[in-house]
Amino acid sequence: MSCLLNPSNQHLHSQCDFDVKPKDPASIIQESLSKLLVYYYPLAGKVKIETDGRLRIACNADDNNGLPFLVGTACKLSSLNHLHGIDVQAGFTVALRLSHSVCDGFGAARFFQALTELASGKDAPSVKPVW
Repeated sequence: MSCLLNPSNQHLHSQCDFDVKPKDPASIIQESLSKLLVYYYPLAGKVKIETDGRLRIACNADDNNGLPFLVGTACKLSSLNHLHGIDVQAGFTVALRLSHSVCDGFGAARFFQALTELASGKDAPSVKPVW
C-alpha cells in the first residue's frame, strides 16, 4: 500500500493497492483485544465479594466465562442527521464497562490507547500496566 502527501494543498491522497482484502474493524478490534487482555487480565475477570466483604477479581477459567464481544449492524445512518455537512458512510463504536474498583478513568484511557496500538499492528502496548 502506498499513500502520498501532496505538499501543494496539504491533503492526503491515497493510492492503495491491497493484495488481500482488509479485515473488517470488528475482527481487528477482537483480535487486538484478545492480545491486550494478556496485559490487562483483571479487566477480563469478574469482581466478587468475599465473605469478609473484601473485593476479589476472579481471573481464571473456573470463575470466568470470558469477555463478551458483541458486533451489531445498522441498516440506516439517518440517526446521524445532526452531523450537517458531513457525509457519513460507515463507522464503528467501541464500548467498555468496568468497575472503578478495578480501573480508574486514566487506566481506562491507557487501556484504549494500548488497544489502538495493537490494532495498528504493534506487538505490545508501549506502556504496560502494573497491577
